[in-house]
Amino acid sequence: MLASFGIGQANPVSVLVSPNGQRIYVASTESGVVTVINATTLGLVANIRTGNSPIAMALRPDGSRLYVANVSDSSISVINTATNQVTRTVRDVCPGPVGISATPDNNYAFIACAGTNSLAQYEFDSDTVIGTHDIGRTPVNIAFTSDGKTAYVTSFGSSTLTIYNTDSNSVQNTIELPPCLGLRCVAFGVTLSADSHTVYVADASSDRIHVINAATKEIITSVAVDGGPRGITLTPTAATTPGAAEEGGANQ
Repeated sequence: MLASFGIGQANPVSVLVSPNGQRIYVASTESGVVTVINATTLGLVANIRTGNSPIAMALRPDGSRLYVANVSDSSISVINTATNQVTRTVRDVCPGPVGISATPDNNYAFIACAGTNSLAQYEFDSDTVIGTHDIGRTPVNIAFTSDGKTAYVTSFGSSTLTIYNTDSNSVQNTIELPPCLGLRCVAFGVTLSADSHTVYVADASSDRIHVINAATKEIITSVAVDGGPRGITLTPTAATTPGAAEEGGANQ
């Protein structure tokens, strides 16, 4: 860990870095706020009020819009990143939207719907859900490979990382994560290196970041961190370096 800093909001659970590396976005569930931070100075840029209990975020690959999943009212808040204003709230996207991730082609996001054990496919241009797909377990967060053909999905109350094929809309494989002192792990955040060779999983139960080889599906190492990490992202300038992860949820 290189540094930690407070943001003055209750229960920060998700963190994203803008494509240009200039902004950090942090969603705080209890506060109902997304905090925007200057990535260079770590100074506050804005606090944006969203729907009830913002829990996950996705940026369009072009960085123009931030999509926030609000778990308590099953909505998506659409934020203009140039103005830091909510431009639209999309209601009833699915029961229990707890995770959201954009596809690399800039056209869609997939939403982890904990209430129905499914993934909802959300179209950016129409701001509507165009399909739902069964995942077979309670999904939490989603990360895509650079070609968008594979999604890695973490699950609540499970030590399993699910590998999902977006072409066939089906589960392709699973990876078992280490047990947590006899308890089942709670794997929340997940992200990939820019080359899609390495998968990073934030394990809140064991205070660890698991680093996984995507080709062999084996854990390379598990790095100890503090405070129950629940969100994780990579800085754009270091996205192929195995140690270059930033975790969220450890400090408030």
